[in-house]
Amino acid sequence: GRPRPSGLAGDYFFLPTGGNTRIRATLSGPACVIEDHSGRAVLRRDKRGDGSGPINLDFNAKGEFDIAQVSAFYWTGVARDFAKDFLLPSHLWQLTTRVNLNDTCNAGFSGADVSINFFRAGKGCPNTAFSDIVLHEYGHAIDFAHGGILDPGYSEGFGDAFWRDFARKPAD
Repeated sequence: GRPRPSGLAGDYFFLPTGGNTRIRATLSGPACVIEDHSGRAVLRRDKRGDGSGPINLDFNAKGEFDIAQVSAFYWTGVARDFAKDFLLPSHLWQLTTRVNLNDTCNAGFSGADVSINFFRAGKGCPNTAFSDIVLHEYGHAIDFAHGGILDPGYSEGFGDAFWRDFARKPAD
């Protein structure tokens, strides 16, 4: 009856207390809310349990548009977790994360509506909703959250430094 977030890796299971139980889920959480622009609905899963054991929920994405949604959701969560020491809890809460925009070979941060935006595959480029690009765009969002993007060159460098620092962090 109430929202419950998944783990950082998107894992979720629910142990019903008995009887028939239904779980509905979308790609929305503390780090971001996915907005899909492929012309299809945002990934949604609906599972039923008979009360005999846990209900495991997964999104099992297949195809470019579904994978872009899950990838952007996962990596935005990872970015928020990585940056938690220098973000206020209200900074970038449920960041609008648009995927499968009808363009190619780029991605971007928008300060106008505080969102990160990723394009479809095409013209020899992959769908841009993947780890390095999500982390880079989240770097712009962090720069914006700390006073606005005052210098575009600095913000580009900050986005690059954010994903490079993440790539260099020691494994847990």
